[in-house]
Amino acid sequence: MECSHDRRCNWCYPATVAKRAKDGYIITGRKAFATLAPVLHHFTINAYLEDEDTIAEFLIIKNEQVKIIETWNSIGMRGTGSHDIELNHVFVPEEALLSRLDQNDHHRFTADSRAYSLLIPAVYLGIAHSARQFILDFATSEYSNSLGAPICHASHVQEKLGQIEVLLKSSRTILYAIAEKWEQHSEFKHCFSDEVSIAKYFVCNNAIKIVELAMRIAGGHGLLKSYKLERLFRDVQCGPFNPPQDDMIIHQLAKSALTNINSDLTYMK
Repeated sequence: MECSHDRRCNWCYPATVAKRAKDGYIITGRKAFATLAPVLHHFTINAYLEDEDTIAEFLIIKNEQVKIIETWNSIGMRGTGSHDIELNHVFVPEEALLSRLDQNDHHRFTADSRAYSLLIPAVYLGIAHSARQFILDFATSEYSNSLGAPICHASHVQEKLGQIEVLLKSSRTILYAIAEKWEQHSEFKHCFSDEVSIAKYFVCNNAIKIVELAMRIAGGHGLLKSYKLERLFRDVQCGPFNPPQDDMIIHQLAKSALTNINSDLTYMK
C-alpha cells in the first residue's frame, strides 16, 4: 500500500529522508493520506536519499518505529482510513530500496501511462453506478399522491434519469476503452499519458454530476444518513482531489497540444 506525498514538500524533494546505515537505511519522516493505515502491514514510501541526492522508493514493514496518527477526518471516503504515518528512525535493509526515481520523469501523482491512474476513476465510476442503482429503486418505489403513481412517471424525474444514463455510460465507455487499449498495446503504454489523464478527469467529474442528479431526484431524502445516497454524495466529492488533480490534467493536455501543434498541422496538410 502506498502513501501520498508529504505535506511540506515539492515534487523534487520529499521531507521524508533516508540515510544510509550499515546493511541498509534509516528513514525518518511523516507521510500523509496513507490509505488503510490502521490495517496495513507493509507499504511503500518515497524518500530523499541523502547520500545520492535523489529520490528512492522503499518498502516499509510496520514495526514499533512506525506510528499511525489518526488525522483522517474527511468529508467523504471515511472508510479508507487514510491517516498519517510517522516514521521514527525506521531501519530497512538494502533490498527494501525498490527503485530510484528520476526527478524529470512522471510519477504516480501525474497520470503518466500507469495502471494506477486508471484505478482512481474506476473507484468513482463505482460510486456513480451505486447512486444510479439507488435512485432507480427509489424513483420506482416512491409514490406521489399528486401523480397517483411512483415519481419515475414525472417528466422532470425521467429527464434527470436520462442525463444520469448519458453520463454513466459515456464514463464507462471511455474508461473501459482506455483500459483495454493500455492492456492490449503494452509496447505503446508510454504514449497513453493524455488518454489516461482524460479518463481520470472525465469519469470523476461526471460521477459528481451523476450523484448530484440523483440527489435532486431524491430531494430531502438524499440528505438523510439512513439512505446511502448521503454517503455516496460525500464520497464522490473526493474524486477531483485524488492525483492527478484537475488543474494538473488541464495543464498537461494544454502543454501536449502546444507541443504537438506542428505535427498536427503537418497531418492536416
